Amino acid sequence: MEWIRRSQSDVGGFCNTQETIFKSCGMPMRFQVAVASAFVKFGAEALSARSYRKSMVRGLGDLMSDEMQSFLRVRSELFDVFRGGDRVRFFRQGEADVRKVLEEWKFLLSTAFVPVFTYDFRGVSGDLRLTSFFGRGDSGDKS
Repeated sequence: MEWIRRSQSDVGGFCNTQETIFKSCGMPMRFQVAVASAFVKFGAEALSARSYRKSMVRGLGDLMSDEMQSFLRVRSELFDVFRGGDRVRFFRQGEADVRKVLEEWKFLLSTAFVPVFTYDFRGVSGDLRLTSFFGRGDSGDKS
């Protein structure tokens, strides 16, 4: 993590130097470089393969586990280093009950600094129609 912070700081210093040069030459330009995480599929020859496990979520208990809390702390630090330019992906397993999923999202938004997260529902079983997910399927429940 320290290496990433130091790299971000070095990049920021470089950007400030470039802006100073541009301004002294009469060029009113801003110069910024964004640093973000990258994936091996975007540059297999230059990037290493993923060395972390996928974040599988079966329920709120998984998000509250010590292992997940440790993972979220590290990801929060990365969001801070990247100034929000990152995201966390959770792979939802089991049944997708809307109330349970919303409780999980509420937990993530209120307890972890992960402003951008995605839920991957490919591992979800059961009726995957959107109307069923929101409780407006054949049951007639309109709440």
